[in-house]
Amino acid sequence: METPNNSECRSTITLRGGVEARLRSLATSSTYVGLLDGCPTPRINESLVEELRRPFPDWPARTVIRPLDHQVHHDGQGGAMWPGEVITATFRSRPLSPGATWSEATVVWFQAPGDVLYSPEILGQLADTEWPDIAHDVVQDDWGWA
Repeated sequence: METPNNSECRSTITLRGGVEARLRSLATSSTYVGLLDGCPTPRINESLVEELRRPFPDWPARTVIRPLDHQVHHDGQGGAMWPGEVITATFRSRPLSPGATWSEATVVWFQAPGDVLYSPEILGQLADTEWPDIAHDVVQDDWGWA
């Protein structure tokens, strides 16, 4: 079995300030799942970003890396299309404050189906990020969550 190229399968990233964050979970989905007719508009894209940023009211906010709009036309109407896949990755690192068990951040980005998981653009944006700006502390006691 061949070992994958490191740029294709990276489980640890280094952010500004030297913080190393390890990939804990990864999910992919279709960008426009549920869009049955027509083409995406800037309003639809904005609502998608808000949904991805905070899927549930009591969850910590996620960081969403927005793609550039690609102008499209469908049935005489203009739209703004984004790449076809949404990647949701959760990273973990050392705690931000004493008493926490670890810190965690979820980052969401868009890419074309079949693209390398971490494109140079995504890696550059992640590497230029301050971990405390996107992460939150998690506390776990002996019985589970505190």
